[in-house]
Amino acid sequence: MPNNKKSKKITHVVDCGCNLATLYTIATDKVATVTHVELLAILRSLPEDSFVVSEDSHLGTERTEFSLSQPFTRFQLLSLYRDLELNGVTLKLFPQKQTPRACAYSGLKKCDENDPKSIYIFLGDHPKVVACLKNPVHSFDLDPVRKASYLFKKLTDAFINRARREKPKYSSDFCSKFLVQHLSYYAKNLSEDARDVFGLTEDSKYKKNNKKTGVSVGDWNISNVKMQAMYAIACTIIHPQDDCLRVREETGESPGWQYIKKYILRMTPFHLKGGVARSNLYYHGMKHWIIAKVKENHGLILKKKSRGGFFDDDGTKREGSQFTQEEDILFQKYRKKYCDSIREFWQINKKLATMKYIDKINIIDEHQLELEF
Repeated sequence: MPNNKKSKKITHVVDCGCNLATLYTIATDKVATVTHVELLAILRSLPEDSFVVSEDSHLGTERTEFSLSQPFTRFQLLSLYRDLELNGVTLKLFPQKQTPRACAYSGLKKCDENDPKSIYIFLGDHPKVVACLKNPVHSFDLDPVRKASYLFKKLTDAFINRARREKPKYSSDFCSKFLVQHLSYYAKNLSEDARDVFGLTEDSKYKKNNKKTGVSVGDWNISNVKMQAMYAIACTIIHPQDDCLRVREETGESPGWQYIKKYILRMTPFHLKGGVARSNLYYHGMKHWIIAKVKENHGLILKKKSRGGFFDDDGTKREGSQFTQEEDILFQKYRKKYCDSIREFWQINKKLATMKYIDKINIIDEHQLELEF
């Protein structure tokens, strides 16, 4: 393999359908339709220093009895990876969920023949994405950490589903009570962006006294606080049923942020089946917050638009459904703010929960906790 990988240019892009594959050769600007068997042979015959890109679901995911849409078995793929490495050919994997965005960006009609060319055009203008493409795996067997994370994630989703079915929801379990107890602490210690993301502003407080309900001016109006998002984060730390820290079964230790980010909230381009926690944060939280902030601060409407746009049944892009360059820049700006707020809120809760359950401090003074963000 060549040493200077950063200087390599993409030479081929692969796309696979149910029965046939398409191979785009950049040097000739030609797209060839071949069988899956022919594709493997062609890839093995590529000259040294070739750089191939394929969707992860096509050349990065094995076919099993439960995923017959993948064209190749683990043995075919691992053999291909070995031969490409021996031949000095680089293979990188593109997240298939980003293909519609690439098609919209290229301006080409979405179809099997155009998809690999669209991916190349997109990557050509986004070198940072190229640097983040996935490498082929060394084994398709689940690594112990990921395998163990499935139970942790399954329990997390179950806790969330149970809490939101309560009446009133997010009110009676230990995690919900922990959140309500520390609302004022969060409001004092979180950044301005994070306070806004989770609805911990003065607008979320009652403005009038109510003797019947016992509400006083300045009390938190829980219906205005983003409990759905906060709970999705906090329940990865606090066990809602047992009033203790949650631990990883394989280590017996409380999880760290990188574990939660990658395996439980799945905040990566290659996420699949993100689960309830991710859905609460991204689909129900981030999406609406970004739309609101861009409209409020910049007067632009992102509703019914996306980075990749939307396609009609004939493969043509729906007019006006794709972000403009300005809108895309703003989308990325506020997405980062939201993701940073998720991390920040997780960290403050990990600190607070550690103080409660390990250091046995029940009343938290606002000067006791120093945070680094």
